Formats: sequence, structure tokens, C-alpha cells
Amino acid sequence: MEYKDCIEFRKCASMFEHLHDQSLGSDAVHLKDGDYDYWMKSFYPTYVKTGVVADTRFYCGKNNSNLGVGNDAVYLNHEYCNILYQLYKQIAKFYVDKTLHLLLDKNMIDGWPKFLAEDLSADKIKDPIKVMVTMLNETDWPSDPLLFKALRAVLVLKGYVKQYKYNDTIQRMPMGMQETFTLSHEEKINWDDIEPVYQFIRNMDSMTNEAFLIRKDDSINGLKLLYTLSKLYKFIAALLAAQLSGGEK
Repeated sequence: MEYKDCIEFRKCASMFEHLHDQSLGSDAVHLKDGDYDYWMKSFYPTYVKTGVVADTRFYCGKNNSNLGVGNDAVYLNHEYCNILYQLYKQIAKFYVDKTLHLLLDKNMIDGWPKFLAEDLSADKIKDPIKVMVTMLNETDWPSDPLLFKALRAVLVLKGYVKQYKYNDTIQRMPMGMQETFTLSHEEKINWDDIEPVYQFIRNMDSMTNEAFLIRKDDSINGLKLLYTLSKLYKFIAALLAAQLSGGEK
């Protein structure tokens, strides 16, 4: 992904976030006026229909559908959470990849575990979030503990997304978006570490709806899963962008 794409993803995410009040309700939301034009004439044909962003494909495996925000610019609350999740996941990945390769370019992998050095040296890092969590666990860079906690939360939660997205093998979504699961005992023990991250997210993003942020004892459905991940990815992207900007001065 190029920086120009990252800018478009931010623009699209900002558009949806300004609709957050009605978007988290129970009624369908119709994009209107300039929002409708931007989605239908610009973002949808460039990034959704081409398969870059898994909006419709998350629900049916197809890039041209009215599921998700889709080709009719109408969505339900879980489809809203999904598009934010997809957009901020891509933005966060852009900054994680950039950070990891910056470290590689600066030859900062000397003395790191062999498997980590090999992952960083690969042309395409298979799971950059996992690599960065491992890196932060093994080194002193960067010093901000909230970044490590947010990345670790993503690492836990992103494994559950496959329970809700379309599965080509069975030709449907494995679980309905309202079906629930709970964190494992081990995950609950570590989940208290996420609370300081939530506080920072609330301070950074006044449009955060706390009712949709996952707590350790929650019954978690697809809507809360995707919403919480979107906020974690947004936080990670902002933190890394600030660090990269500071390092370039």
C-alpha cells in the first residue's frame, strides 16, 4: 500500500466516524449527498470493487454486492464496524510495515533472535503485528508500553475474526454477527492491561462508544469484536505515525 492510499483510507474512515451516532443504532443507514458520491464514485470502485478493502467480501466472498456498505451505500451497525475495522487495519499495517523496515534499514536486528531477524528480512512479512509484538517483547524499542499492550490486544482478538467472516469452504459465514463467545481464562488474566489503552483511546477519540469496547468478562459478538479492533488499530496507527514523524526530524 502507498501513502496516497493511506490518505484515502483515513478520509473514508473519517466520513464514517462522523456518522457514528446513527451508525451504531438498530436502523439501516443510507449514505447521502457528498458522502454518497464519495463512496459510490470514488472509494467503492477504487478500493472495494477491486478487492483491496474487504467490505462486501467479508460477508459473501464477492467484491460486488450490496452486503457491507456495498454497491448501494446502505449499511447496518455491524457492517459499519466492519468497514472501520478494514480501513484502520490497513492503515495500521502501513505504519507497522514501515516501522519494521525502517528498523531493518538501520541494521537494528543485530543480536535479536534468529527467527525474528529472518522474519524481518523477508520481502513480505507474513504477520507484521505478531513480528512487532515479538520484537517489543525482546527489545527496548520503542519505550511506550501502551503500544505493546495495544498490539498484544490485537493479536488476541484478530484470531476471532475468522469466526464471523465469509468462509469459501462452507460458502457462508461460520457464525452470525450476534452470536457470542468469551475470552479464554488466560486471555482474561491479561486483559486488565488493556484498560490504560482504552483510556488513551477515549482521550484521543471523542467519538468512541464505550459500550462497544470489549471488557474481559463480556459476551463478545461480531459487532463488538470489529468495533474494538478498529479502535485498537486506529490507536496503533496514530502512535506509530507520531513516532515515525519524530524520528524523521
